[in-house]
Amino acid sequence: MSEQTREIRLAARPQGFPKDSDFELAETPMPSPAEGEVLVRNSYLSVDPYMRGRMNDVPSYIPPFQVGEPLEGGAVGQVIESRASELSEGDWVNGMLGWREHYVAKPATLMQVDPSVAPVSTALGVLGMPGLTAYLGLTDIGQPKEGETVFVSAASGAVGSVVGQLAKARGCRVAGSAGSAEKIAYLREELGFDAAFDYHEGNLDAALAEACPDGIDIYFENVGGDLLDAVLGRMNDFGRIPLCGLISGYNAEEPEPGPSNFWQLIVK
Repeated sequence: MSEQTREIRLAARPQGFPKDSDFELAETPMPSPAEGEVLVRNSYLSVDPYMRGRMNDVPSYIPPFQVGEPLEGGAVGQVIESRASELSEGDWVNGMLGWREHYVAKPATLMQVDPSVAPVSTALGVLGMPGLTAYLGLTDIGQPKEGETVFVSAASGAVGSVVGQLAKARGCRVAGSAGSAEKIAYLREELGFDAAFDYHEGNLDAALAEACPDGIDIYFENVGGDLLDAVLGRMNDFGRIPLCGLISGYNAEEPEPGPSNFWQLIVK
């Protein structure tokens, strides 16, 4: 019997919040690299919010997952067999073929990761897509200036936590929201946020007024929903809103109240 490996496939398109039955864990024969390819064993997988949108069969900025096919996503793994001169056995690489234990690919589709710089897992976090998202969203779109107030939703997440630290480094007052007391303590005590609150507790308008008494100049938007509505009321003139996500509505089965096509601001 040939050696097997495992992968997670999309079994059905979720209706609302994804269920276990929407996914399938399948065994498949171990792939073998052809000339010019490498065999990679994944060690770290990034499960990112945008993947929920790919489970729907709708046009977006990235093709949807196909039912019956393996899911795809960022992953860091190690080359265990190489038939390509560009990579050697033992090299670490970052690719987009996660949700499986092993895969074969051409080196041109992979990014080599240097384990001497930082833990290889950071290639999926601060030194990877989330970190680049935070940097470009804040600096190119937000264009922060010293003394301005920056508010970040989902502030303890992979993107939001980097946004807050970058804004602090640029001399801004930084406030954020998250969903637990532990996350709020992390924002205040470890990341240096000037203010933070749990969006589950109390009135959002009052919480924002306390956290951002001089209004908000830049809102790094990750959540949408009621929090977005509340923040819009606190925005200062000529404020900027880097629109990264609307995750509160990703599992909604019906359009949320308000502009039903608001999602197109991200897609387009």
